[in-house]
Amino acid sequence: MRRLVIFKQAQLIVHDDNADIPRQIAEGKADIMITETVEAAHYVRMDKRLAAPLKDKPFTRHSCGILMQKGDQEWLNYINFVLAELKMDGTLANLEEKYLK
Repeated sequence: MRRLVIFKQAQLIVHDDNADIPRQIAEGKADIMITETVEAAHYVRMDKRLAAPLKDKPFTRHSCGILMQKGDQEWLNYINFVLAELKMDGTLANLEEKYLK
């Protein structure tokens, strides 16, 4: 596993339970968690000891990741179509405003 260049001096800690990391940070047992903006916003809403300062300016502009079985091109095409429709009709923007702002 490679470290990001900006974190050359960081000690990488891998947790078995992703959901436990925010508690570790809130209690001062870890410093940061790099995650998706949706997850970061959720954890900040759940625990006021946490902050997500890059929520509105993330490292990347990808809105989400989807895990699926490799090689299912028909399903991938369907998912891409649905996401494009949700973006075009404003649904994704409305959901972002409702849940991330």
